[in-house]
Amino acid sequence: RDAARNPAPAESELVIGAWPARRHGPAPLSALLLTLTLLGCSTPTSLLPPAPQPGGVSLSGRISVKVEPAPDAIEPTPAQSVTAQFELEGRPDDGRLSLSTPLGTQMAQARWLGERAELTGPDGKRKVGSLDALTRDALGQSVPVGALMSWLQGRPATDVPSTPLPAPEVGFSQIGWVIHLNRQADRLIVATRDGAEHVEVRVKLDAPFAP
Repeated sequence: RDAARNPAPAESELVIGAWPARRHGPAPLSALLLTLTLLGCSTPTSLLPPAPQPGGVSLSGRISVKVEPAPDAIEPTPAQSVTAQFELEGRPDDGRLSLSTPLGTQMAQARWLGERAELTGPDGKRKVGSLDALTRDALGQSVPVGALMSWLQGRPATDVPSTPLPAPEVGFSQIGWVIHLNRQADRLIVATRDGAEHVEVRVKLDAPFAP
């Protein structure tokens, strides 16, 4: 799949949620959906949001992740996806991510400070080693939430190298992801990553980012 090509809209769309520690391999999305259903039935204790800080973000909208097998996969599995509403606040080193169903039922909250991360789910609060570990547990892969904060502003993260996409595409590649900004005016940001699986993260913001 051509990484520089802006992907077509997904048929349905996926989330970063809470997931128990795995012992073998990535968590199947069907099991993730069951976990999110259980989360939706719980009433987790609210986490205090990070204090307003210079350079912090306050974003909301809809986030989705679609996972497809690589074209050359020997035993391909069906594409799977799910979606959630989100609120993202703070900075890469101090922030909060809240997830809810499209109907508004809260599913989970993640709070991080430095290298520490904490997840509030159906069984209360659970500490994990890092934000990357949190999304790895949730999805079977890591979604770089710190970099995502910059990507949703239409720019690369400043702490790692990036490469602009060739014209006429609009966007850049960074840390193994391709960020498509062709529809940024519509508040839609798309990030894709190719490897053993093709991962597509789509974010539709409620409002444009206001510095």
